[in-house]
Amino acid sequence: MEETIRVYIAEDMLEYQEFLRDQVERLPFVKVVGTAQNGQVAYEEILKIKPDVVLLDIIMPVRDGLSVLEGLRLSCGNHFPEVFMCTALGDEYHVRRAMNLGAKGVLLNR
Repeated sequence: MEETIRVYIAEDMLEYQEFLRDQVERLPFVKVVGTAQNGQVAYEEILKIKPDVVLLDIIMPVRDGLSVLEGLRLSCGNHFPEVFMCTALGDEYHVRRAMNLGAKGVLLNR
């Protein structure tokens, strides 16, 4: 039997967060284990839940996604999740910074 992949979604735009959740939950053996619209809440919950994959918005209130990613890099040790950044910003600075901090890829929302 396949193991379930646990996904956490951090996206401040509720409509896009729901879209991502719907798309992710269509996949077999994948389950959304949490969501947040605020970077600080996302950071705290990711540390507690320890998901396998995180879809992380770059621009969020309270704490931006790059700061969350950097914090996870320092705090997660061997439990660092596969992180994919979600953004409407496709600029080189944010993409390069995310990749340097350990993101596996960037999903552009356009």
